[in-house]
Amino acid sequence: MHQSTISADIGASRTAFRFVLLIGVLSFFADFTYEGSRSILGPFLASLQATGTVVGVITGFGELLGYGLRLVSGAPRRCDREVLADHHLRLCRADGRRSGSRAGR
Repeated sequence: MHQSTISADIGASRTAFRFVLLIGVLSFFADFTYEGSRSILGPFLASLQATGTVVGVITGFGELLGYGLRLVSGAPRRCDREVLADHHLRLCRADGRRSGSRAGR
């Protein structure tokens, strides 16, 4: 290998590492914010003079909405996954290889 190729590979791997690290930090703060906001929802509603029933109904409705969105958005995702798996299988058959086999063996 040439020296320029090696230094380009090192630079690319550093960039990839920084990107993964940045996404990890971003995910940490997003999760921290989400969990923190969920934990203070009850006391916040209580400070607005909401009764226990109102707090329960509001949080329950939020959970219902979240699970409902998962249910609705899950069906198209399953269809996409099946289409991609079928496409991958056809590509492997066209190459004369089985799915999961290693090239050159």
